[in-house]
Amino acid sequence: MSLSTRDVVETTGLISVVAGLLLVAYQINQATDIASAQARADYSAGWRAVDGTRQSENFAQVLAKSIYTPNELTPSEILELDAYYIGVMDQIESAKANWEAGIRTSHWQISLDNIALLYFGNEFSHAWWGITREAYLARDDGQFVATLDAAINPVETDRQKKVIEALQKTKD
Repeated sequence: MSLSTRDVVETTGLISVVAGLLLVAYQINQATDIASAQARADYSAGWRAVDGTRQSENFAQVLAKSIYTPNELTPSEILELDAYYIGVMDQIESAKANWEAGIRTSHWQISLDNIALLYFGNEFSHAWWGITREAYLARDDGQFVATLDAAINPVETDRQKKVIEALQKTKD
């Protein structure tokens, strides 16, 4: 059975059209993922602005107090810190969403590991996570919270004190 030149051209054309449609479908799917990640980032930015209104000009003093004397925090200072840590968690969720959408090339857990070391090295942050993790667990299949636990729990609760003290020694 021999194919005519016309049959070969028609078959090749049909294959090209199908391949082109598959490529367009892939690009639409990728654009949708990117648009979803951008919408998530915009939504997060709006809430960060709201949470930012709960932080005073002297927030560094509140943060230092949470590191050195957390039992002396006032209710208003605790509210400031709550907004701060909500923002930290939001950044973790954004890193995860962007990685899942293919926008980030590095795995979101790399950011989580760094964030855990930088922000969860004090008693207050561990206590905050212990209380608020239940809210994250309620909207999760458990894997996200388990990943956060694995990154946060091993961080020493005096890590930030050690870093501050080491940096103070460098000024001499």
